[in-house]
Amino acid sequence: MDKNIQDALDLIRNEIKLKTEMMGGVEIDNLKEKKEKIGKLEKIINYCYEIGNQNLATEPQREKARLENEVKEHLQAQDDLKNMYDRLKTMTKKLEENLKSKPQTKPFTRTRAKKGEITRDEEYSYYILNVLIEMGGSGKPKYVVEKIGEKMRNILTEKDREKLRTGTDLRWENRVKWVRNSLKESGYLREDSPHGLWEISESGRKYYEKLKNDEEDNEQQ
Repeated sequence: MDKNIQDALDLIRNEIKLKTEMMGGVEIDNLKEKKEKIGKLEKIINYCYEIGNQNLATEPQREKARLENEVKEHLQAQDDLKNMYDRLKTMTKKLEENLKSKPQTKPFTRTRAKKGEITRDEEYSYYILNVLIEMGGSGKPKYVVEKIGEKMRNILTEKDREKLRTGTDLRWENRVKWVRNSLKESGYLREDSPHGLWEISESGRKYYEKLKNDEEDNEQQ
């Protein structure tokens, strides 16, 4: 897990725990004091009734009711705080699990596939975006695919050039179309383009620059 994310999670957990303990301590002291006052007021009220002066008990009864209501609210607030702490603990635990299970993104490296293998989808992504940018940001599928084929002629393997059993497309042509759909779903190609037109998005341009920079960094190493 990224160290910055781990530090942030630890900070959240420690902050919640500290505030919970502090509030818990304050609430315990306040509740104890208020319960003692309620007990004393109860004795005063009972005494007023014993001597037959109920009017004298009116003010103590009001104060007792007020304190009882505050005690009830404090207990509810304490329960709410505990529930919030438990929920946040569950959320941070799930976040940690998701971050641990999330695959780490590796820098893009252009490498030719070995004999008998097919070219990786990352290669197609790179050239689809590259060709669209060179064509001014958009192009008809036929010409885009043709241009990609020209640029990848020294990269495509024999297996890439095999004809598929299900149609007239070559394997690499089919992969271009599949990867194009993936780029579109990821927001790197525009979804609102007219039918029969592939068009790069602003996110796609940024993604292409990232792929390009990853490649340059690898070449320098």
